[in-house]
Amino acid sequence: MSSILEIDQQKKLIVNTPFSITSASLLTLVYANKGATIKVLDKAGFERSMGYVNIDDVIEVTAADGTTKVIYKLAEDVYSGFIRNTVNPVSAVEIFPNPVSNILNISGIDLVSVKVYTLTGMNVISTGTVYGNKLNVSDLTNGIYLIEMKDKEGKTVVDKFLKK
Repeated sequence: MSSILEIDQQKKLIVNTPFSITSASLLTLVYANKGATIKVLDKAGFERSMGYVNIDDVIEVTAADGTTKVIYKLAEDVYSGFIRNTVNPVSAVEIFPNPVSNILNISGIDLVSVKVYTLTGMNVISTGTVYGNKLNVSDLTNGIYLIEMKDKEGKTVVDKFLKK
C-alpha cells in the first residue's frame, strides 16, 4: 500500500505516520490497486477530507468491486513514539538555529538517522549518518519542515523548523 508508511496487513495497522499530518497529506503517502479508493474516516465514520489526522481516525480501502472494504487503524504507539520537543519536557533534544539557512545543529540525542519531511508528508532528506550532529539543509526551498530524529534506542523525536 505504501513505500513510506509501514502497513501491518495482518493487524490492519498503519505505523510510522508522520507527526501532525493532514488527512490530504496522509492520502498522498498511500496508494491502492487500480480501481480501489482510499478515504480517511473519523471515529463517527464520516470522511475527513480536511484537517489533521487524529489517533482514532482510520483509513478505509474499498476494492474496485465497490463492496469489499478493509479498515486500517493508526497504531497508538506511533503517537507516543513521536515526541514534539516542546510537548515533552523530559526530552532535551534541541534543533538550532531556527529559522535556519544552511546548517541545522541537533543536540541532546545520540542520532542514528534523520528524515526531513515537507508539511505535505514528502520525504526530502533521509540519512543514516549525521556527522557532528549537523544537517545541511541549504538545498531545501524556504518553508516549514518536520524533522524526524531517531536515536540508538529506537526512540523517535519529531520537531519543526523553518528554512529561510
